[in-house]
Amino acid sequence: MLTDKKKYNQEYYKKNRTRLLTDWKKRYYNPETYGTRKSVLEYQKRYRKTHKKKIKEANKKHHILKREELNKIFERKCFICGNTGNNRWGRGELPLHEIHGKKHQSNPNYMIKHKENFVPLCWKCHKVIHRLAELTDMEIEEILKFVKLIRN
Repeated sequence: MLTDKKKYNQEYYKKNRTRLLTDWKKRYYNPETYGTRKSVLEYQKRYRKTHKKKIKEANKKHHILKREELNKIFERKCFICGNTGNNRWGRGELPLHEIHGKKHQSNPNYMIKHKENFVPLCWKCHKVIHRLAELTDMEIEEILKFVKLIRN
């Protein structure tokens, strides 16, 4: 049954190919702006609306790959205490902290590109560093440098 349906679809497509293609162009492109940047943007917008699940899955896979790359780059040990256990949020990985104290999105691409600016910290040490910064008027970067000197 499936092979008959497949054959029928193939024959139908061969017979009506030009009509089907022109219908497709009418449906997806505005004839006045066909081939312009505006038409491409309109098509992309429509595609994003109709393929939300597919795009979400692709983004999730990409994010997982980048996270794995981050795990290879950074030893997932706390920079200060060496803790490798589960963090406060119940995940097995420690969050990366920006040493300059700037807030960034947890964008793996940015973290990979600027890996020298990030250190893994457990939630306890993260809390301590911020409290020290508040109490001593030291920058977070200075505190982390001091800790690095003590460890070496």
